[in-house]
Amino acid sequence: MVDPQSLSGNRLIRRADFHVGHFLTKILRTRKIGPGESKQDPANAFLGITTSREGSLGFISAINERMYRRLNILQGQLINNEDQPAALNPRSHRLSTYDGRTSNPARGILDREILLQFTQLSGQRRAEYAKKSGISVARLLGDLVEIERSLPYL
Repeated sequence: MVDPQSLSGNRLIRRADFHVGHFLTKILRTRKIGPGESKQDPANAFLGITTSREGSLGFISAINERMYRRLNILQGQLINNEDQPAALNPRSHRLSTYDGRTSNPARGILDREILLQFTQLSGQRRAEYAKKSGISVARLLGDLVEIERSLPYL
């Protein structure tokens, strides 16, 4: 169903704000094609490549609902239980403060940098997180590998 404010899908509708740490100058939409693949699931077939004034590149990508749910549980556990750089809270860092006020907070966004902390943990710690979330270590690592494969190699 198309939102009436979007003028039949011709206008973007603001849904959430997410702080990326840089002033983005451009977001390019491109098709995701992994190594050796020609087609992908149409719902997840696009990737947003962002550029900033400082010269950094970023990626925004959709993933399927089941993978999101698994990784969201893991992300929450990593934020709450692992030491974060400079003892900063990643949730607070990602809140957008447009015009000096906290605005429409983003839900449903996973932070790749936080999730990759899982790969740096010992086997015992990985098993603890997997047991707490009710998901196997192999499944969580498989999801992370799938995300990495979907990103372009630069």
